[in-house]
Amino acid sequence: MFFKRILILPTLLIAFLTPYSIQVQAQYHAIKPDSVIDFRQDYQHYFKNSILMPDSNFIYDHYSEDELVIDPAFLPVIFTGQILPETYEFTSPVQLYKEPAYIPEQEPVQLFEDKIYRQELDRQAYLYYTLHAPTSVKYSRSTMPKDIPVAKEIKVNPFKNIFHVENEVDFANSGKPSISLPKRRYYTASYETSIQFSQNYISENWYKGGNSNLNLIWINKFKHEYEKDKIKISNSIEYKLSTYTSSVDTLRPYRIGDDAFSIISSYGYRAFSKWYYSLSLDFRTQFFNNYYENKTTKSSAFLSPMGLNLGLGMEYKLNKELPPVRYRKVDLSINIAPFSYNMKYLLDDDVDKKRHGFKPDEDFIKNIGSKIIATMQLNFNRNISWNSKFYYFSNYEKVEMEFENTLNLALSRFFSTRIYFDVRFDDSVIKADPSDSYFQYYEILSFGFNYRF
Repeated sequence: MFFKRILILPTLLIAFLTPYSIQVQAQYHAIKPDSVIDFRQDYQHYFKNSILMPDSNFIYDHYSEDELVIDPAFLPVIFTGQILPETYEFTSPVQLYKEPAYIPEQEPVQLFEDKIYRQELDRQAYLYYTLHAPTSVKYSRSTMPKDIPVAKEIKVNPFKNIFHVENEVDFANSGKPSISLPKRRYYTASYETSIQFSQNYISENWYKGGNSNLNLIWINKFKHEYEKDKIKISNSIEYKLSTYTSSVDTLRPYRIGDDAFSIISSYGYRAFSKWYYSLSLDFRTQFFNNYYENKTTKSSAFLSPMGLNLGLGMEYKLNKELPPVRYRKVDLSINIAPFSYNMKYLLDDDVDKKRHGFKPDEDFIKNIGSKIIATMQLNFNRNISWNSKFYYFSNYEKVEMEFENTLNLALSRFFSTRIYFDVRFDDSVIKADPSDSYFQYYEILSFGFNYRF
C-alpha cells in the first residue's frame, strides 16, 4: 500500500504541472517519444520572428539582426532538474493596498509576448520529452564539467603565403649603413625683370597746349651672394633703360631718359656680429648715345662717362624678419670705405665734357677720398616693397651723391605699379648758367609686367 501511494503522488504532480502538454498532445498528433525535433517541426509556424531552415541545424533570428544561432532543439537534451516554471507561485498574491477609484483599471501590457510564448513552448517540449522518454536523456547538468573552456586565439599571418624569400640575406659582412646628407648650399641667387610703361595723350587743340608721349622702362636686377664660415661675397648687376617719345625733338622720334649699367661687388671677412672687413668695387656706365633736344651734341655715349670706384673699409649686413606681419622683412647693407679710389673716363670725345665735370682738354679724372654705399629692401607685406640705394663719394673738395628710391605696388604676381624717384647732387659739374642748381631730379610713375625668381 505504501509503494502505491508513492507512485500516485508523482503521477498527480506531473499531471498538475503539465497542463500545456495535454493541450499540445490533443491539438497535434502523438509525438514520437524519441525525438524533440519532430515536436519542433510541428509547431515551427508559431515562430513569427524566426525562420527554421529546412534540413539545417541553424536559425536566423530577426531580433538579433540575422545573427546565426544554433537551434537548441537539435542539441542533445540535458536534464536540468527544473520541473516547475520559474513564474510558478504556490500562494496567491495579496493586495497590500487598494487602488484609488479615480484611476481607471488598465489591462496589463506584456512585452515580448512572442519571445515568452516561444520560451514556454520550448519548456513544454523539454518537459514532454523528459517525461515520456527519460531513457533517451543521456546528460545531466549535475554531471557536466564546471569549468568553461576558453577558446585560444589563433594568430594567422595573412602575408605568410604572399611574400616568399628565395635567397636568404647574409648580414655577417654588412657594416654600418652610410648616411647620405644633402650638400649645403653656400650661395643664393635671385633675378628680377620688369617692363613698365606710361602713356600721355594730348590733342593738338588742347587749350593749355602740351605734347603727347609714351614712356617705356626696362629694369633688370641680378644678385648673387656667397657665405661660408667668416667669408661673405656679394655681387649685384643692374641695368635700367628708359625711352620716351618726344614730338618737340624734330631730329629723332624718341629720346633716352635713363641708361644706367652698374656692377657692385664686395668681399667681406667677418669681424664681429654683423660687421665685416670689406673690399668693395663699384662700376657704372651706359650703352647708348643720347643727344640734347634738337641738337647733334651728345650728352652721353658708350663708356662715356665710365666710373670705377675701389674702397676699403667696413660693411654692415642685416637680414631680419619683422613680425607680426607676415612677409615683412628688411635686407640692409651699409658699406663705409674711408679709403677710396675713384676714377672717371670718357671714351668718346664728342660727349659734352662739362656736363660730367671734365675740363675741355681732359678725358680722365682720378680722386682719392671716402665712400659710402647703402642698399635697402623693405617688404611691408607680400605686395608692397620699397627699394632704396644711396651713394656718396667725396674727395674732400667735391661731393657726388645719388639717392634712388623705388616703391613697388604689386597688383598680382606678374603686374605692378612703380613709383621711381632719383635725386642727385654733383658740385663737380661745370654750370652752363650760374643760376643752375647742382641738384638733379628724375621721377617716373609707371605700370607694367614684373617677374622675379
